[in-house]
Amino acid sequence: MKNKDILIVLIIILVVGLFFTFKPPENEAQKAIKQQTLTAEQQKEYQDQIQKEKENLNNARNSSHFNDDKNIGNFFIKDRSYKETILTNSKNPNFTISKMGSILGPSEIKDFIRKNSNNPAIYSAKTKSFRANLHIHTLASDGSMSQLLLLNKAAALAQATGDTIYIAITDHNTTEGAKKVVQILQANPEKYKNVKVMLGIEVFSEYSGPNTYGPLGIHVLCWGIDPFDPELNTIFHKKDPTDKWNYSHRSFENAIKLLTQKGIVGIAHPARYLEKQNVKTSYQEYYNTLFDTYLSLIIQDTGFIEGYYQSYSGRPEFKNLTQEQFVDILKLINRTATSKNIIKTGSYDSHGLSIISR
Repeated sequence: MKNKDILIVLIIILVVGLFFTFKPPENEAQKAIKQQTLTAEQQKEYQDQIQKEKENLNNARNSSHFNDDKNIGNFFIKDRSYKETILTNSKNPNFTISKMGSILGPSEIKDFIRKNSNNPAIYSAKTKSFRANLHIHTLASDGSMSQLLLLNKAAALAQATGDTIYIAITDHNTTEGAKKVVQILQANPEKYKNVKVMLGIEVFSEYSGPNTYGPLGIHVLCWGIDPFDPELNTIFHKKDPTDKWNYSHRSFENAIKLLTQKGIVGIAHPARYLEKQNVKTSYQEYYNTLFDTYLSLIIQDTGFIEGYYQSYSGRPEFKNLTQEQFVDILKLINRTATSKNIIKTGSYDSHGLSIISR
């Protein structure tokens, strides 16, 4: 073979090789598809995870507490473990999850407050849309109602409106009221089927920020707690729950750090404790710092303030403010909260014999 022929053959081989090895650059769509394509090993791991989740759910449904699952009603799957934990920690063999349809778990609570963050009417008894009071005290702290009377009033209001009524039991620095609510609901779930209850607590705390002259009292709300939780019951154990300093987590930061592990934690009546001599800077700077501190400490994906609090009237800290100034402060608070994606909720902070007033 001549040298010329050899060169031609080599060129042909080179061209053919390049043809089979060359890959055109991937476009963005091809890259995205490739990234989403699982290897055989990843596919197996994914299927194993799905199977494990199914087994966990079936095991829960077949446990002693789920033996009459058909009566539970529709609530979020994630809230099953919350209710199961309450049953376990209560150590009461007569409690069953089928009788906990009125108790809202964390997922249901978040769903409810998110849907109503821009619906102040649902929190005001002055409107026909009133359906929720998410801050109520009973005889377990400084309220006037027994837990039974509270539930009965809520059930009567549900019957009168023909709709579901949402309440939160939030006694000061104690879980005793929430425990008794669980007991009452277990005894007669049918009577309270149109009442939805958030088991909660309100904790006193002190906030000392860079823009305050001294500690300001900040009340912290927490919903979706397990009232039988051993740690909560160890901390909040003294007989007088109205004693502000009967626990070791009294700083605002420590209170948030504790409660964010126990439920959905937020700031109660944020416009209170605003006497001018306690705030060094503008209210805008104060709330920016307070809310940023709060958001930096919570571990849940939902933060809230009582932006639609109904019981500010007559508070001594507002005696030197005109109505216009007071309204401007409330607007500033809610505007700041909205800018930070903090949900607005509402209540009457009831201490008396009514759930539609203070």
